[in-house]
Amino acid sequence: MKQKDWPVVHCSYANSEKGPAEILDESFRLYLSHILDVFENPIIQSSR
Repeated sequence: MKQKDWPVVHCSYANSEKGPAEILDESFRLYLSHILDVFENPIIQSSR
């Protein structure tokens, strides 16, 4: 059985002035704004 390669994520918030909750909140806000931007400006591909 073939194993999948998983991405490696390094989180170094210990050196940041922000706490983990603030970093998580900002990350989610950025992710959500990206998702909303994608839905507002969809790329339409049509096949003929």
